[in-house]
Amino acid sequence: MRRSGVRIPEVARSSPWFRPRTGPGALRVRGGSYGRRVSTSTNAPSLEQRYRDYLAVLNERRFDDLPAFVADDLVYDDEPLGAARYRALLEDDVRRIPDLSYDLVHVVVAGDHVAARLRFDCTPVATFQGLEPSGGRVRFTEHVFYRFSGDRIAQVWSLLDVAALQRQLGRAAR
Repeated sequence: MRRSGVRIPEVARSSPWFRPRTGPGALRVRGGSYGRRVSTSTNAPSLEQRYRDYLAVLNERRFDDLPAFVADDLVYDDEPLGAARYRALLEDDVRRIPDLSYDLVHVVVAGDHVAARLRFDCTPVATFQGLEPSGGRVRFTEHVFYRFSGDRIAQVWSLLDVAALQRQLGRAAR
């Protein structure tokens, strides 16, 4: 079977994850060089836009608007955190890295989940992830998954590229 000039192996076509290109729930790929999107959900555009609006709140430092995006009983990396502590965590990141900006590279929306790859190019001014600042810029990525409940983030799973930070900032703070 071929789609758009790409041969899809039989094993892939027989997988429960394989979906045809047309009809409800069909795989849609959009993008360009910025914010590539893969969607398997009919509600994807609205949930994707909701996520992009959340990132705008973070980038514009509008932390008072977070309750519209984050559930009160938020769970972070499988630990109950709550919206107030999540806000404090985000504000602390900005205190440590004043020029922190969430640059969306890829976003995938499936059902009530959003997966994103974020790129950071910033200058820490205080210890971050156990590493002392060097005074120079650092570049690293985060892969983060969200589960939404309605239009608010209920759960977050985050994985920072700490190895990239360690390479750029040197040894860990003691």
